[in-house]
Amino acid sequence: MNTERKIFSDIVADTNPFELHGGLYRIGTLISGSNNIQLQMLGPDGKTWIDYLDHAIGKSGLSEEISIVPGQYRFHVATDDPVSASMTDILG
Repeated sequence: MNTERKIFSDIVADTNPFELHGGLYRIGTLISGSNNIQLQMLGPDGKTWIDYLDHAIGKSGLSEEISIVPGQYRFHVATDDPVSASMTDILG
């Protein structure tokens, strides 16, 4: 089975939407300044972005395992300080 991975370098605005197949994932981040990043999912109306995590990520590192449902996602950044982030399924 292939590992699903989405990588974004030096984000200073919301990423373009990306598809995730669902399952268990980890988010890896490199955050500079006072920025934070939030994973958002496209809502059922097909136009509203909904925060997927119960809190924004405000420091570099790996997240705990998170369960993702299939759908369209994006990373939302709070400020224009650069952030890098990755989304990787952990079961491959």
